[in-house]
Amino acid sequence: MSRKTQNAQGYLLDTSVLLETLRPDPSPQVTAWMESVDQDRFYVSAITVGELMAALDQVNDPDRRTALMRWILTDMQSWFRGHILTLTPEVAAFWGSLAGRLDSRLSAIAGLQAAFALKHNLQLVTRDSIAAPHLNIVNPWVAEAA
Repeated sequence: MSRKTQNAQGYLLDTSVLLETLRPDPSPQVTAWMESVDQDRFYVSAITVGELMAALDQVNDPDRRTALMRWILTDMQSWFRGHILTLTPEVAAFWGSLAGRLDSRLSAIAGLQAAFALKHNLQLVTRDSIAAPHLNIVNPWVAEAA
């Protein structure tokens, strides 16, 4: 299920995980996994913030869209204060190197998420299968509680 990142200190939650937690009926496995981990170990990337904002266009109910926008712009910012990773030149360079080695088999978003996780020594929590050297992936839809 995972490839071990040496001494990973936390978890980078990708967009699919956060969207799952916002569903009216989230996966019990994802909920159990999220509750089993100290929330101080959770991180998100600026890429995830952008993906969440883009996902708002798919929400037809105006009240739900407003509530989700408020969650992204306020609640999420508070929950992840100090744990939102910005795209720096170092992360971009790391991603470029990773993409070059993997012969562009990764989408840009998946590659950037992997680069964030590797650069910050985090495990990537995602439903996606990303084959990158030294990357530890946790799929909370199938993972045991931490």
